[in-house]
Amino acid sequence: MVPPAVKSPSASVWSLPVLVAALGYFVDIYDIVLIGMVGRESLLALGVTPEQVVPTIGHLLGLQMVGMLVGGFLWGMIADKWGRVATLFGSILTYSTATLLNGFVTDLWQYEVLRVVAGIGLAGELGVGITLVVECLPREKRAYGATVVACLGIAGALMAWVLTKYVSWQMAFIIGGLMGFALLGLRWLSHESGLFAEQGATLGRGSLRLLFSTRDRCLRYAQCLALGLPTWFLVGIFVFLGAKTAEALGVVGPVLGKDAIVACYTGLIVGDFVAGFLTAWLESRRKAVGLFLLAAALTTAFILLFVRGWSATAYLILCGWMGFTVGFWALFVTIAAEQFGTNLRATVATTVPNVARGCFYPMQWLIFALAPGYGYLPVLGALAIVVFALALTAVVFLKETHSTDLSFQEELS
Repeated sequence: MVPPAVKSPSASVWSLPVLVAALGYFVDIYDIVLIGMVGRESLLALGVTPEQVVPTIGHLLGLQMVGMLVGGFLWGMIADKWGRVATLFGSILTYSTATLLNGFVTDLWQYEVLRVVAGIGLAGELGVGITLVVECLPREKRAYGATVVACLGIAGALMAWVLTKYVSWQMAFIIGGLMGFALLGLRWLSHESGLFAEQGATLGRGSLRLLFSTRDRCLRYAQCLALGLPTWFLVGIFVFLGAKTAEALGVVGPVLGKDAIVACYTGLIVGDFVAGFLTAWLESRRKAVGLFLLAAALTTAFILLFVRGWSATAYLILCGWMGFTVGFWALFVTIAAEQFGTNLRATVATTVPNVARGCFYPMQWLIFALAPGYGYLPVLGALAIVVFALALTAVVFLKETHSTDLSFQEELS
């Protein structure tokens, strides 16, 4: 039985809801980066030709993102209708089953199906977890709680990197599934959000119709989404597809996917840590995110204009710095959660990051479709202008939520 709801004004950033959310994000990140870590080895074992390995890795990652897009709406609406903790339980159960089975695939179609199902399961982890954290912590501790979730969660990438050095690709998936099942036990002890419990039988909980029923809510949602696009533009194009991008930049020497991923996610850990404390120091979510976005935009411009013929080691260092500049992912999800009332909060916090992740698929398709005619780097440059223009515009117009009281609901309309 799940313990009763709780909302303590003195709740610690190391409380059980924060730990539960952080460990959920840990397995989320572990699984996402695993494709980049073991993709080549696993696909060659399944009979994919060497020249098709990189496109197939992109395809599998895209399918997982599609699953996360579907799961984001599914788990978000469930969390607003029936509770945050119950949703986290169902989410991790779905992920754990699919990832465990992924260690036993014998054909590419099985791999594809299980990546979609795993994506659906993982979709609820960060958004619902952050929703639980911001509703259980007092307002002055919410930024620190998100920082703990982000830093501990992103360490899942480092664990994936270490494990794949010593175990087979099959065992890496099996371990991921077993970690998820272990987390189920901890979630039995978790408390429900006090704000959600106080909401009672409010109409419109988790309603997509309510979410998109007014111009104001549609605009807020679009602005939140725009904040997340630069992260998956940089991480997806320069890291997960780093071998292709490095080749276009004339990087000397091979850029291994594993190394690019661990460099990037190490930067992300540092970035998320700095972002959490920066928002508390500035007493502003918008100012902190704005500074990170400017750094990411300038870094992208520098790469596309001036990086030519660098060594593979220098490119990996650059991946680490890129990770740092977009190290506001948990803060971005926190902002999304704080923009909306309790009856729609989990729906928004869960769908926004997964829609942003899902945008990697059309971005990837667009690049590969246009690159033969216009050149790989010019297409990247044009896409970067659009992505950063949308994000910087959003951070200017979004409402500041650093000290917002979250005891409100979206009105029925």
